[in-house]
Amino acid sequence: MTRCTKLLVKKINHMRNKIKILWLLFSVTLIIQFVGNLLYFVVFNETHIVQLVYGVTKITMLASPILFYFAGFKLPRFNLKHNISLSLIYGVITGLIMSGLILAIYFIFQPFFGQFAPNILIKIADFGILKYYWPAAIVISVLHSFFEEYYWRWYAVCGLSTKMANLNSILLGNFFFTLHHYIILSQFVPFYIAFLFGTCVGFGGVIWSHIYKRTGSLLGSWISHTLVDLCLFTIGYLLLN
Repeated sequence: MTRCTKLLVKKINHMRNKIKILWLLFSVTLIIQFVGNLLYFVVFNETHIVQLVYGVTKITMLASPILFYFAGFKLPRFNLKHNISLSLIYGVITGLIMSGLILAIYFIFQPFFGQFAPNILIKIADFGILKYYWPAAIVISVLHSFFEEYYWRWYAVCGLSTKMANLNSILLGNFFFTLHHYIILSQFVPFYIAFLFGTCVGFGGVIWSHIYKRTGSLLGSWISHTLVDLCLFTIGYLLLN
């Protein structure tokens, strides 16, 4: 084996090892939000600790895709401007349909859901946003939905799609997306309801993933996600009042 061949083999092995390490670390990042939610919803209840863990979780999630992108992890170009008209149509229509279904379920079973209002009040107080409910609701709905689309649809699903078929990457990515919602919902309602609604969130993630794949932009899924989150905050307000 010539010196050049040895160097080439060494370089290839180095690249393979780098890819394996990146994939291992990438896999770990898919459970960051689940672990974070477990800590600040279940383990801790002191407001300052909850806010600290929440902040660390979000910063880690924000930084991970950026670090992986510059480390050479294959991700598509981040885009909000591609197919704007189609994105608006998909986003508004799916967002309104899902919100309508959620509101219909709430009003049909309103007496049943009313018993869980104290649980919602406790968690809102833990986060320290009770006095600023609607400003917080709007900011969280707009920014947090964008954050989750950035992380789950662009980073997680697209990252997985470099190793598997699109459908498989969508299903697996949204499985991880669903996990932390089971934790969140279980703080307010019995687990069987949390499991049912959490799984519905997973289906919503699949829809948002298809919107992203169809348009090549996060705009549509972001709009749809924002409308759904605003709907959920509206229900929270109705329950508290």
